[in-house]
Amino acid sequence: MRFNVAQLLQDPEGSKRTYILKENIEPGESGRAKGKVDLTRTDKGIWAHGELQVATTLLCGRCLESVHLSLGFTFDEEYVPEEEIASELAADSEADISDLFIIDGSHTLDLSEAVRQYTVAGLPMKPLCREDCRGLCPQCGINLNDAACSCPKRPIGPRTNALGDMLAKNA
Repeated sequence: MRFNVAQLLQDPEGSKRTYILKENIEPGESGRAKGKVDLTRTDKGIWAHGELQVATTLLCGRCLESVHLSLGFTFDEEYVPEEEIASELAADSEADISDLFIIDGSHTLDLSEAVRQYTVAGLPMKPLCREDCRGLCPQCGINLNDAACSCPKRPIGPRTNALGDMLAKNA
């Protein structure tokens, strides 16, 4: 997701380029991003506006099976040329550039980090393969969605023995 924006940086403010994306989020990862990105020349650099769909694979939070997830989001970020950041640092020793996206010295704008951040922010905390996932048996580790285990049903610890006795009486 790299774009050479040398010509766009020379164009007047408001100039715009539109790109259609369909590529991997990062090399070696299973996620794929597709959608449309508009790059617009601003007074400081390039404004990137994108509407993307990201398909990725995660592990179920209960049974550890693969979960295929499609996530849609819109992002808006401004990218500033590296040379302007260097001059800003020279003028202001307290400038904080940690939250800026940068166009490198060879005029390449890389969307990968912004897309990764938006993707991670949109992922569920505990992805599930299905709503009624039963998970793994805590004793033998068998996937309870596939088969029932034959482990004895016993309280987890000594503090729950009384609760176990009470449940056995009511059963």
